[in-house]
Amino acid sequence: MNYALMLHLEQMGLLQIPVALKEIMAGQSLRGAPAASSGIVITAPSTEPRIVHVQPNGDGPDIISFHEFADVVARHPDSTSQRFATCMCEWARVQAGG
Repeated sequence: MNYALMLHLEQMGLLQIPVALKEIMAGQSLRGAPAASSGIVITAPSTEPRIVHVQPNGDGPDIISFHEFADVVARHPDSTSQRFATCMCEWARVQAGG
């Protein structure tokens, strides 16, 4: 991982970088960095992943319909997003195998 990114994550409160690693990174040689990096502590709160299904039709807390997905994609003005949103709506209308 990029050290600048690690510093940014530490400033955000998502991890703690050991003082020894900071001293190594500030020096001329990176000798000892791999061993010192084992002391990095992840402080970000862990969350349970939420699994959702993107499918042609349906509703519910764990379903995103193609129409809902297309509404979000259509907010992007580029031609690829516009075409993809149009196709998703078309795919929602067509029966599987049809």
